[in-house]
Amino acid sequence: MSENTLLFPTDLAANNQTRLQFAATLAKALDVKLCLLHFMGVADAESSEDVPQALLPAIEAMRKTMAERRDAAEKQLKLEQSVVQKLGVECCVEFRNERASTGILDYAKEHPPAFVVLGLRSSSVSHSPLVQHVFGSTSSTVLRHSNVPVLALPPNATLPAALHKCKWVVGVDFSDENKRAISFVQPFVEKLQASIELVHISAPLSRELDEPVNQLWADHAKQQLDELKALLVPSAKTTFKQTPSDKTTGHALAEHASHRDASFLVLSASGKGNLKKFFLGSTAERTLRYATMPVFVVRG
Repeated sequence: MSENTLLFPTDLAANNQTRLQFAATLAKALDVKLCLLHFMGVADAESSEDVPQALLPAIEAMRKTMAERRDAAEKQLKLEQSVVQKLGVECCVEFRNERASTGILDYAKEHPPAFVVLGLRSSSVSHSPLVQHVFGSTSSTVLRHSNVPVLALPPNATLPAALHKCKWVVGVDFSDENKRAISFVQPFVEKLQASIELVHISAPLSRELDEPVNQLWADHAKQQLDELKALLVPSAKTTFKQTPSDKTTGHALAEHASHRDASFLVLSASGKGNLKKFFLGSTAERTLRYATMPVFVVRG
């Protein structure tokens, strides 16, 4: 595999078909291959050597059940492959007996794709500050540790039917990670002839400060946006907004993208200090929680 491939971990569930169709449509629009990756999440049964005779029937029954599950999964995986191929997309399949969370990360390191297309489960709408409780163990592990960008598909996301000339919104915080995220998605935006908007959302410095001081801060942020646009995306639109008191930055960013009818939202994600490996960053977490469109998460 190479950067000309999208990686799509699939659980073969019936409700996965919409996401599969979207991943295939995106791969076709970007003129790349799609790799379907499925994990059984179980290891092969242990050898019968040195096992008490009384346990042998149970072990054989377990082996038979595992073999039946694997056969059924392989057939379903081939069906999903045929769906992708009928859309005119080159598609490979990989089947592994290991945990999905670590398996996806290992596979992406061994065969780096352009990015991973990852569905988030319905329990992602949560108010827990811990990512693993917000997005589920597999999704949280991949989002926190992936060495390649992840296109996250929230459960309530509307997947765009038309990809060419669609709208992309990029959340801007002026960090080096953020600049890398913009540079990463720019070739895809150009390939799809899409429009891009750079958005910086900030809370007022303080209600206790004079209005002129807050205005100076706002003017400085707007100037930084214009400089970033000139440096990386001259064709981009820029927007500066201050959050209302009842919304977090992440919530406001997701809401802004929705109001813009954006097809994609782009975030850079990086925790602080020793927490970097365990958290996405509060803004990224909250944006994913409220997003109604696919979200690119590009880690620094």
